[in-house]
Amino acid sequence: MARERMTLAELFRRHGVDPKTLPQAPASPPDSEVRTRITQAPFQPCAACGEDSATVRVRDFGDGPRWVDLCWEHGWATVEPAPRMPTTLEGILADVGEVAAELGLTLRPVSPEELLESARRVMLQRGSRFHLIASADGQPRLHGWSKDEPTARERFTVRVGKSRGLPGARVILIDEAERELLAVWPDPE
Repeated sequence: MARERMTLAELFRRHGVDPKTLPQAPASPPDSEVRTRITQAPFQPCAACGEDSATVRVRDFGDGPRWVDLCWEHGWATVEPAPRMPTTLEGILADVGEVAAELGLTLRPVSPEELLESARRVMLQRGSRFHLIASADGQPRLHGWSKDEPTARERFTVRVGKSRGLPGARVILIDEAERELLAVWPDPE
């Protein structure tokens, strides 16, 4: 069932609610007060229908801030989307590009290989050269880095133990400084 969207003013008109009868509220209540209001029994009644409220907001209708307690259905019916909020991936990317341009940044796609190489360089700069990769069904599921080889080999052994029985599981240990494969499980032979 699709929900009918409406403004708070329309909701109040339909249900004969005078906003001046709503309880007064602080202008900007702390999150803790808002959470307490919607989670602590007895629940506040929905301003429109009287059912237990599930949402709350503070609005000023011209005579000071008021609590607007609403049930789930009326709360969702009156959700106001942000102005100009994009609703498609293309719209989101266009907005991100616009913000980047305003900041003087250039955005470009990055391949998984380029991202991994960038991470490799950062980790080497931080002194971590041993890279543990656990994958399942051909997809990396975990990356771990160690500064020394004994720790890296111990982590490899632990990860192999946790990976036994997983379909398509594979664990590899690489010395990224030397670009050398140190260990592979299961043994490829």
